Amino acid sequence: MYLKFAKLKNEQVKSKFGEMYASLDLDKGRGVILVRLFFFVRRLVIGWTIIFLRDYPVFQIFSMNF
Repeated sequence: MYLKFAKLKNEQVKSKFGEMYASLDLDKGRGVILVRLFFFVRRLVIGWTIIFLRDYPVFQIFSMNF
């Protein structure tokens, strides 16, 4: 989405992928798309710390506070 930002307002692209960026204000620029990526990475890191670092709860607390 970030690389093909100019094509996101095309009707054909909207009908295919419009739900992925439906709540984003594309008039603010490309940085808005990175918000979704940030939240995805954050949830992934929290999940990994819960699964792989369950013997170290301090890291789980740090990841949830981050």
